Amino acid sequence: MKTYCTVVIALLLFAFSSHEPNKCCFSYFKSRIPERVVKNFELTISTCKIPGVILHTNKKLEICANPTQLWVQKLMNEGQPCNCKQTVWYHVYNAHIQ
Repeated sequence: MKTYCTVVIALLLFAFSSHEPNKCCFSYFKSRIPERVVKNFELTISTCKIPGVILHTNKKLEICANPTQLWVQKLMNEGQPCNCKQTVWYHVYNAHIQ
């Protein structure tokens, strides 16, 4: 019984001890963000309720954008004007990036 409890506790700790932050968007920023202020971006994980792109600004702000908006897609596809780097966060439960 003692071994069983130890194994269960170890598995629970492993499952919930992700070193990566789990970030989700709950709403989108309404206005377009100028490309010159965006440092990089990351895609939200597939387990989030809504898909999102988190834009990181030069002033260290995190802004959620709608990935279906054309200006967001252009920013992600080109990435050249802002020298954007894509950061993808993975979740313990096998996130799928689309």
